[in-house]
Amino acid sequence: MNKLMFSDDVLEAATDWYDRMEELTPEQLQSYQSWLEQRHEHRAAAEYIARYFGDNEALAIAVLQRSAAAHFATSAATEGSPASHPSVPPVAGETDRIEPSASTSLLDQIRAWFSHESLQPLLAPLMLVILLLPPAIGYVVLSQPATSNTLSYATERAERQDMLLEDGSRVVLNADSRVQVTLGESQRYVALNKGEAYFSVSKDKQRPFIVDTDLGQIRVVGTAFNVDRSGDHLVVVVEHGIVEVTAAGTTLQLLAGDGLRLAEGTLSMFRAADAAEWRSGWREVSEEPLSELIAHLQQYTAREIVLDQVDTRQVFSGRYSQADVQTTLALIANLFDLKLQVTDDRLLLSGR
Repeated sequence: MNKLMFSDDVLEAATDWYDRMEELTPEQLQSYQSWLEQRHEHRAAAEYIARYFGDNEALAIAVLQRSAAAHFATSAATEGSPASHPSVPPVAGETDRIEPSASTSLLDQIRAWFSHESLQPLLAPLMLVILLLPPAIGYVVLSQPATSNTLSYATERAERQDMLLEDGSRVVLNADSRVQVTLGESQRYVALNKGEAYFSVSKDKQRPFIVDTDLGQIRVVGTAFNVDRSGDHLVVVVEHGIVEVTAAGTTLQLLAGDGLRLAEGTLSMFRAADAAEWRSGWREVSEEPLSELIAHLQQYTAREIVLDQVDTRQVFSGRYSQADVQTTLALIANLFDLKLQVTDDRLLLSGR
């Protein structure tokens, strides 16, 4: 396992830009270019993502080159020298599509780009960073051999784990959760045995990414989504891309912002504001049954949450803290006219 000193938010931002690369409008591309120009770390992270994923490498390189050219022009203007820089390929909106060269690898393009004399003062430090990069930034690397060995990962109560798989996919495992990961030659397979996980899947059309639970299966090529198998329910929420869910004998396609809930054998759809806000310690929900809410809170406390004469079909809408279990239960007790009793080993929520 290796760790690098890249901040999580920078890598996450670079990944998000890359995932949407082919869908960006000219205005959004300008925003992306401005983001790249803000800091060397932004461009280094974007370079790494383009090198690792590879699907949109030509377009990514075009934007990076344009960013570097803009930086050089600004620097040259400041120093009073002519703004000489290499030719910049067109970006989306100027041509129908930018296809990567069949004879030139991304690394060769990077080397050619970096070899331009006028860019050496600006890009030499960045080249050094990229050459020293191991295959992960800011996350624990789940090192796996080329064969399809299965690896198991688990979190304890009140623990979260942020991981980067060998294929470039990101997995954030919520508290008290269990997964098994198999990266095979024809598919990438994750068994979510318990709990909740957020997935940001690297694109690989030849190897679909499958998340399997005992209540349903999720299949994607490259997207970001959240799967919750806490308690007795299955909830899938899509952040971006398209997700195919098969559950209760039905196959549905979910788009960005769509949510699906399977509880007591019944499928229902809803719209979600955030696919996985729980990563910040908070959860924002719309009409979440109390049974699900209690299951989420139980992941964050060793004390048993006991319900007595509580209708768990009642729903809660709003935002609550998972980590501050007692305060959230007090809120629920107040909203639903319940009584909360606290002891050293349990939290009892009962009807009055």
